Amino acid sequence: MGTVTALRVAGDMIQLWDETYWTVDEWVDGLPAWEWGHAPRGLATRSQLRDLPQPKSIGPQDPYGLLVFRHRKAARRREIAQLYRIDLARDRRAVTPAVLASVEKAMLARRTCRRCGQVQPRCVSTLTRTCWPCMEITGDFGQREQHAA
Repeated sequence: MGTVTALRVAGDMIQLWDETYWTVDEWVDGLPAWEWGHAPRGLATRSQLRDLPQPKSIGPQDPYGLLVFRHRKAARRREIAQLYRIDLARDRRAVTPAVLASVEKAMLARRTCRRCGQVQPRCVSTLTRTCWPCMEITGDFGQREQHAA
């Protein structure tokens, strides 16, 4: 079901899932690859699926093809993104109230000082888990001790 059903045809044309034929720019690791703007309609990357008006996840399908494009930084010449069929993608699970409550509880714990117990407007230091006034009082700023050589 989720495997690539594209078959190689003369002239680098493939038959798509909807019985149409499409030109392939190149083949990478056995998958058809298209340059930016050349991929057939009905294929999307993970981030494009996530950004749809009704967000989707790839589900159990394998990549149908690849999107090849140049990176804006010269050191990274080529980027490759996997393309998935939109019609096989699943709706993303909605966040439940229980998940939201657990995230809120975790963020509250990250903002709470262990020494004085006050909730800070921002997360406290991950090294000491104390707020700035408590660090000044104790002198513990989470720095590692320097050993004499």
